[in-house]
Amino acid sequence: SDRDWSSDVCSSDLFDGDPEHRIGAIYERLCPVLPAGNKPYSTSEERQPDAVVINLGTNDSSGLKLTAEGERDQALAEMRGSARELLVMLKRLHPGVPILWAYGLCGVDPAVHAVLTAVCQEEDVSFLQLTPSATLGSRMHPSRAGHAIAAKEIAAALLDLFGR
Repeated sequence: SDRDWSSDVCSSDLFDGDPEHRIGAIYERLCPVLPAGNKPYSTSEERQPDAVVINLGTNDSSGLKLTAEGERDQALAEMRGSARELLVMLKRLHPGVPILWAYGLCGVDPAVHAVLTAVCQEEDVSFLQLTPSATLGSRMHPSRAGHAIAAKEIAAALLDLFGR
């Protein structure tokens, strides 16, 4: 295919625990966490995607398990704000492009699920509950079979969004 494919994950704090590195804060830069990658991302008309798929929530679920009980509500509020921030920005950068938020490939945290479904509903974005992977591969990530199931579910949801 001649398409450029990328995947963007939103998290209240990405891989390094720094909230300033959440995708909503860095999306408009190619890869600002790397010195050579801190360049603007082009969102010109010729680079508009057919759809945007967000696969978020697993790392937030993991982080929530480590959050003190008294701080959980604040963490969920921050997650809600980060999710909304990302969706508002994506709608601005990619006007009219369908957005699909997929969550659950590594399991479902009910609190994270509630936040994501609420924000998607408020922002008029499609939400897809993925089937959790029955088997895990490297470092507690979904297996090849789990990814294959998710790919079929995402493809079906995208076809629905496109009215096919």
